[in-house]
Amino acid sequence: MKKRLFAILCATAVLCTANAQASKKTGPIADKVIYNVVMDQTVAIKDTAEGKTDVFFTGLNGSTFKGIDKNDLAKLDVYAVPSGSWSLLTNPIPNQAPYVHTLKDGKKVFNPLAIREVRYALNWLIDRKKLVDEVLQGTGEPMMTPMTPGQPGTYKYNLIAANLGMTARGNEKRAIEDITKAMEAAASLPENKGKLVKSGQFWTYEGQPVTIRFIIRVDDPSGRLPAGNYVADQLEKAGLKVERLLYDRSKAGKLVYSGDPADYEWTMYTEGWGAGATRRWWDVTISQMYAPYYGYMPGGATEGFWNYKNDEIDRLAQKSYNGWFLTSDEY
Repeated sequence: MKKRLFAILCATAVLCTANAQASKKTGPIADKVIYNVVMDQTVAIKDTAEGKTDVFFTGLNGSTFKGIDKNDLAKLDVYAVPSGSWSLLTNPIPNQAPYVHTLKDGKKVFNPLAIREVRYALNWLIDRKKLVDEVLQGTGEPMMTPMTPGQPGTYKYNLIAANLGMTARGNEKRAIEDITKAMEAAASLPENKGKLVKSGQFWTYEGQPVTIRFIIRVDDPSGRLPAGNYVADQLEKAGLKVERLLYDRSKAGKLVYSGDPADYEWTMYTEGWGAGATRRWWDVTISQMYAPYYGYMPGGATEGFWNYKNDEIDRLAQKSYNGWFLTSDEY
């Protein structure tokens, strides 16, 4: 879990009109499918309940689903399916000691997420079950990896997390202790002595708070906004100040996926991903979510940008992705 922390699976609903046809055997293949685009979900739900639409084929968040009128709900067949997931992407520049980045104006900043042990501690700092219960109102599952719970092959990846001691509830005490230990080790480096110190609640560098620039998606007001604020609160418990950058998808995407991490516009982002297909093999997902060569890590494999590098992850991911193995054991 070097770069991304997967928090929850958003399991949402597909609604179908419940009528007498549902009990009959499957008939002939339809020769026409009519798509109707409605911008208001409440209108689309009502149309489905009244039979104007046969299938409402998109995800609903927990609060919207639970707000459906009980009379309308009685007319619907509801199916819980994985619709997407949330994760945290970090910008770890410079990703090496002494963890200080020089901005274009010459100012030096200390990036706590450049410390691998701090990033790793996030796995315990965040209570995924709390996010599912309180933000998604129970309409989801905790995720330890980007592999969708319940799908074929996922359990082997979840075993890795389990064997490392990760749980859905996390361990806040351990996480804070691990972050503190990592920060203290960084403070003892010759380059940081006297500059990186704990001052009251927060760590400071050359008198300024050590800050995480956290882009939180404000256009997801019932989901990633409260989830991001919870994560920010947890980070501040660990002594790391959080600058909460409340941006919409357009602004966030340009900075995170198209910008140079060296510009230091952000150091953490509340990502969201579509669920994708049902699958047995997760080679593409591993490359996408962890391997720099694939282009989804900070820097986007863009020439001239600062790029996160991890040669060992690239080596393993490319072997898997390209089928460079002879046996299932080697795979």
